[in-house]
Amino acid sequence: MFKFKHPLEVRFRDIDAFHHVNNAVYLTYLEQARVMYLRNLELFAPSHTMILARSEVDYRKAVFLGDALEVWARVATIGNKSLEFQYEIYANNVLCASASSVHVWYDFEANQSQPVPLEVRRTLEEFEKRSLTAA
Repeated sequence: MFKFKHPLEVRFRDIDAFHHVNNAVYLTYLEQARVMYLRNLELFAPSHTMILARSEVDYRKAVFLGDALEVWARVATIGNKSLEFQYEIYANNVLCASASSVHVWYDFEANQSQPVPLEVRRTLEEFEKRSLTAA
């Protein structure tokens, strides 16, 4: 169950030569929802740094200029050093895409991955109302 929704509207710049949203733009929609999710939980800060390791999108229905979108986001699992987000994008109450992304907790000064901080794990689990520990 998704607890966080971020509204977006398709912009002219999002459209490709086929008059629908370009496939690469969906990653920007996911990023916007992810940032707002983290900001909502006060986890978007210089001390909380993640890098994108993987993303996957399943396109189900075309999205067009002016469509009002709802991007639903959640943290699905937390590993030792990574988080997996899941997303669903709706236009006019119709599922248009589902996606996931994996992010690695990263220390830029040390130039290496690091464990997800316990306080971050606790905040996310409290918000999601379930254990997020990866199996």
